[in-house]
Amino acid sequence: MQNMKFQGPTFTLQVPTNWFVASTPKFQAMFVVPPGSEEIKANLAVTIIPLKEEVNMTEILNSSKFAQEKAYKGYEVISEVTHQNGLEGFERKFKWFNPDGEVNIIQRQLFVLFNQVIYTITATREDKAETESIEPIFTEVMASFRLDKNAKFFLENASASLSLAGNPKTQENGL
Repeated sequence: MQNMKFQGPTFTLQVPTNWFVASTPKFQAMFVVPPGSEEIKANLAVTIIPLKEEVNMTEILNSSKFAQEKAYKGYEVISEVTHQNGLEGFERKFKWFNPDGEVNIIQRQLFVLFNQVIYTITATREDKAETESIEPIFTEVMASFRLDKNAKFFLENASASLSLAGNPKTQENGL
């Protein structure tokens, strides 16, 4: 499978060339896997949200988990992993039941915190044997996440509400 470099606002990803790329007000980028027999199309979405100065990764993770437990029927955490490789990151894999499609869903969320901006990469697929083959591709795409070398400058000038204290690394960082 061939990949292409996707340049988002302040980040890059390597994604398969046959994935459909979209953007919405809710998602800075969304990648949809080519159609198969599944009810819910496998996809990967990226969101970027500036945070208040006092918000930290623990609060983000707790808030996210609380919201998911309330919103998703049958919500169950499968795994949680902390990443420390130049950036503060955390990955949560969970499953839940989608009553609209009457199907179990597996989601992986990678949270990356940089200069009080949270990047969330969410990979979604049905919980079926025939969709398990997408997992290594999701892993590869998520592992390719890099902050653009101009991310710090862009973020400092994008919002006056951001608190950008300290001297974070500005070279391309990845998990």
